[in-house]
Amino acid sequence: MTVISLIEEIRSLIGDEDDTNYRYTDNVYRDRKIPSGLRRFNINEHKRFVVSGTGDTAVFQPTPSDEEKTLICLYVALAVLDGEVIKASNTAVVVGTPAGRTDLTSVARELREQRKALMEELNVYKQENSFLRISKELEVESDEFI
Repeated sequence: MTVISLIEEIRSLIGDEDDTNYRYTDNVYRDRKIPSGLRRFNINEHKRFVVSGTGDTAVFQPTPSDEEKTLICLYVALAVLDGEVIKASNTAVVVGTPAGRTDLTSVARELREQRKALMEELNVYKQENSFLRISKELEVESDEFI
């Protein structure tokens, strides 16, 4: 699976879908954001995925399952939003002029809310998958009582 195949899903998770004005280029996602999120995934999920190759032909080793792909995208989206929150916090000011008032303090707050929603989605997704794994382990061959 190529690294760039995740970009569209990551963009949709963070609302970066206006192709005339993306937050980041595909190259930034590929070279910086996805590796950052992948490190978070590896740490939190106790896995070991690496990116081999360069450019648009870079691939994950080993190939992640569909569940792992979704989790990687969520971790990347969280990493992107963390960076956006930091940038917005650094520029959070209220500017008053005779013409009016501009309040940039709500940007960081809104990004934190978006991040919180993604964290909740990640937690729900992880719980649902853990229940699926447990239920698969408990499957039996027959419904008959002994």
